[in-house]
Amino acid sequence: MSAWSSGICGCFEDMSICATSYFCPCIVAGKNAEAMGESCLLYGCLSTMGCVGIFFGAKIRERVRQIYAIEGSFGHDCLMHWFCPVCAYAQEAREIKSRALAGATIVRS
Repeated sequence: MSAWSSGICGCFEDMSICATSYFCPCIVAGKNAEAMGESCLLYGCLSTMGCVGIFFGAKIRERVRQIYAIEGSFGHDCLMHWFCPVCAYAQEAREIKSRALAGATIVRS
């Protein structure tokens, strides 16, 4: 198991992801979901729905962790999306981007 390539507060490492996450988090949520094989539109819309958005945001975060073999738990994923969803979406987007640029292989569990 590995760790996230950037911290939860590493938003300024990629300013385009940072700005999009802050001003339009539903776009980043949808793109993260799409990268994990889910519907961009559906997850983008779900991200705006309070507790429903927290749950489905955490499910995508869990999928990112599983695919890239990152340590963590679903409970922690829920807490990240409860207390700072913008930071969570940005961290997931940075991870997906950095792994794609590195040509990472997907680990299916």
